[in-house]
Amino acid sequence: MTTRNLVNAELVAMLDLFPTLALTAESLLQTRAFLKEMNAQAPTNLPDFSAISVSECHVPEPQGAPDVRVLVSPLLA
Repeated sequence: MTTRNLVNAELVAMLDLFPTLALTAESLLQTRAFLKEMNAQAPTNLPDFSAISVSECHVPEPQGAPDVRVLVSPLLA
């Protein structure tokens, strides 16, 4: 089963840049270990964005589908 047809046509070519991932118990453990290592190496001196305000809203979807969560930040002058 593939969900490639659900990806925006402008972004499909980017999928080929990612390695194929077979989800198994072993690959899940490897992926978790890799992400844990990446997070440990993440920079700790990130800029402070506390002055940026963000509001949350939900866009209704067709009946039976969940609403889409949207975060909105006003443009800075």
